[in-house]
Amino acid sequence: MTDKKQFSSHCIQMFELYSAYIDNELDIKLTEEIKAHMLSCSECKACIASLRKTKELCNNIPDEKITKAFSEKLHNKIQSLISNNR
Repeated sequence: MTDKKQFSSHCIQMFELYSAYIDNELDIKLTEEIKAHMLSCSECKACIASLRKTKELCNNIPDEKITKAFSEKLHNKIQSLISNNR
């Protein structure tokens, strides 16, 4: 049997803002409200830490370069599919 915490409606409302919070896109009032909430809610604090780590990991994924030959092959395939669907 697992012990799952029931999140309050306030936690759920806060959760909807966490992405904007870690991207510094919220106004001061909402930012301070989230900071205050995290002082009393370890689950939401952990959630924000996890989102920050996920963002950091995603930002560190190197861009993959494709070859010109692959790009042309893909373009030709798309054009072929478009032509076949007309």
